[in-house]
Amino acid sequence: RSTFIYWWLENNPARHAQVSAIRQIASKHGSDVTVADVSLAPDSIGWQYILKSDSTAWKHYWAPGGILDPSIRDLHITSVPLCIVTDSMGRQLYRGNDIPAAQKALEKYLGK
Repeated sequence: RSTFIYWWLENNPARHAQVSAIRQIASKHGSDVTVADVSLAPDSIGWQYILKSDSTAWKHYWAPGGILDPSIRDLHITSVPLCIVTDSMGRQLYRGNDIPAAQKALEKYLGK
């Protein structure tokens, strides 16, 4: 089992492509991977509106303080978008903004 977390800030065409790629990863790996995204947007209504247009089935979270939010500060998020892939013990297998590279790390871990 693995986790794929997508950190984002704003809605733009690049983000739409990223969400589409993550949707394919979630569909392909099913219950082998938990997918979630975390919005770092300052506006709570804005990120909820964006998520409705995404029509994604994974979990969505909001860090109202952005990268300085106390709940995520220790993760040292320096830029977004950011993908973090972890193994079943929470060890990071991938950390970066390249979704195909994140997918490769995920598939290597899952043996697929």
